[in-house]
Amino acid sequence: MFIPTNDVIEVLVNSEIDELFHANSVATSCQFLRRNSLISRGTMEQISLYQTPQKSDDKDQEHGVWFDIFFDSIDIHMQGSRPNKYGPVLFIFERKIIESGNCQLGITKSNPLYWKNETEKEKWFHDKKDLEQNFKKEFFRQMIVVRFEKGEVILQPFLKKIILDDPVEEFQNGLGVFETARDALILAMKEADLDVPVERRQCKSSCKCKQDLKLDQKDLYTMYSPNTR
Repeated sequence: MFIPTNDVIEVLVNSEIDELFHANSVATSCQFLRRNSLISRGTMEQISLYQTPQKSDDKDQEHGVWFDIFFDSIDIHMQGSRPNKYGPVLFIFERKIIESGNCQLGITKSNPLYWKNETEKEKWFHDKKDLEQNFKKEFFRQMIVVRFEKGEVILQPFLKKIILDDPVEEFQNGLGVFETARDALILAMKEADLDVPVERRQCKSSCKCKQDLKLDQKDLYTMYSPNTR
């Protein structure tokens, strides 16, 4: 599944990918910020840190990527005009975060959530030539998978900013969802002495995110609540 780091980096550079994206829930993102680390889901479980459950958890364990960290090569929300299913908090990193010698790199041909009976060559890009011929940054399913030496990597100096979706909704207590989430992220950063901009997402006029969130209030609470239980 892994490809030599220099080969992956060269393909990303040639594809004009200078930034990498990771989306998650507010609660899980706060855990990252408190530790100044981006952490794999397996490592989060191992060190007993709460994380919002994801639909892909069972599949990630089944396919051996539970201790890996996933990045996108594009902002899926902006590109697809819909919410990112993994959460409203988007971490935007410099590509340098994966240029360290302390990690291994792979790129999937489809999201592991949907893997069934595919061969390894159908699941993963297997060499530089395969990447050069078939990798497309606009394909959501092609995910950059990174296995860091300790299951986590520091956020700074690689984290450029955070974009937070605004559903224009209120929690049952009357507090604004966006404001509550933003304040929780900023407070978590203070615990780690981080100072990273948190920006309100500016959607395209064609974006359907607010309509989608209005249809699922339970999902809205799960993704935006800063509570860790």
